[in-house]
Amino acid sequence: MIPKLKTLKEVNLHGKTVILRVDINSDIRNQKLVPAQRLDSAIETIKELRKKEAKIVVIAHQGSPESQDFISLKQHFNYIKKIIQISFSSEIDNDKTLEKIKNC
Repeated sequence: MIPKLKTLKEVNLHGKTVILRVDINSDIRNQKLVPAQRLDSAIETIKELRKKEAKIVVIAHQGSPESQDFISLKQHFNYIKKIIQISFSSEIDNDKTLEKIKNC
């Protein structure tokens, strides 16, 4: 039997670091992001985690290297930061990024 997974309402995340993998692929037209419901849903999840006083590390990507919709997440960041305070790092595996996470 598979154990029942707890919902956000059922867990204590105060002071914990949460890695949130989100699917925020959105339409891209002329190399410009067309915001989609996925972005707004991710924002709502981030807000809920903040209410739980968690430190949140969001991991995502847009498209794949061989596709036309493959762009940096900087445009996604610019959209999200208009709604909630976040920071951005394009680095994925270095001490600078780890330090940034620790100091959030």
